[in-house]
Amino acid sequence: MLNFLKNNLKPQIGKAVVYFTNNKIVIFTMDTTNESSSVLSKNLSILDIDCGYEIIAEKILHHASLSKILDNKIINLVNYYKDVLKLAGFKTMKAANENTKYISFEKSGDKISICPYTNIDASKKSQYYLRQPDDLVEINQPITNEGLGKLIADLKNKCNFRNY
Repeated sequence: MLNFLKNNLKPQIGKAVVYFTNNKIVIFTMDTTNESSSVLSKNLSILDIDCGYEIIAEKILHHASLSKILDNKIINLVNYYKDVLKLAGFKTMKAANENTKYISFEKSGDKISICPYTNIDASKKSQYYLRQPDDLVEINQPITNEGLGKLIADLKNKCNFRNY
């Protein structure tokens, strides 16, 4: 019983990430290992690229509320991410990242932090995302789902791509 509780603790901050691809939106819950690393969860939603602002906001808030702390000893990240990507409809990590815009979302009480990322393509050998701290938005008051969805759409447009 103690092991179950340890592996399912709620973190202080709810986290989610959004992948905007050319034809869909994938929203993942982010879990935290007991070493404070964040990992994509198998809890995800796939939305139509043209869904409304309110739907995007509702799903992001829902996924952030599902965040939990994991025992990092139970995670084999290579196999784990292969399974997560398959659930999201991606064949490979490269396919998941190609032409994808990425936004992180954190919620603690009424405080919300949302940050767009730059998609870095290092000649297709390794691809990663770089936080754009100058575009970080922090909200310390209640916001409607429509307002939150519009803000996320605006931040999506600030995501950019950089090739090396």
